[in-house]
Amino acid sequence: MTESGRVCVPGEFRGLLKVLRVRWPGEKLYVVLDNFSPHRPPTVKAWAAANDVELVFLPTYGSG
Repeated sequence: MTESGRVCVPGEFRGLLKVLRVRWPGEKLYVVLDNFSPHRPPTVKAWAAANDVELVFLPTYGSG
């Protein structure tokens, strides 16, 4: 969920990754994530892999 209470969808998350990629071109990016479903679809993972962005997922029960 976003700060406004809207639910995030994979396309919005991919948009954020694109903004980060433009902000730091030519560098490998590491993005640390929880296991929220919009972070995990194959389209997001494929885009990240093709654009030198590594998605690092926290363990499911890692906050306890």
